[in-house]
Amino acid sequence: MTLYRYRDVFFFSLGRDSDLIRIENVDCSKMVCEADVALVKRLSRRRGRYQLSLEVKDTRGERTVVTTEIEPTPSQGPFME
Repeated sequence: MTLYRYRDVFFFSLGRDSDLIRIENVDCSKMVCEADVALVKRLSRRRGRYQLSLEVKDTRGERTVVTTEIEPTPSQGPFME
């Protein structure tokens, strides 16, 4: 996720399934603010969709929230069990 910077910004996850991912904010010393997003829990296809929101907040408290869904699909790569 990349956001062009006007002020330092910070990324957060919100909502019912927000513990599904971990967000690590990266230094905003360049012209771009970034965050590393990692999946920290195994997904279940039986469950269907996971819903969470991504929030970007700047140092003035202004924020943008984007609602998103993650839908598991069958494994097709080197991580198959």
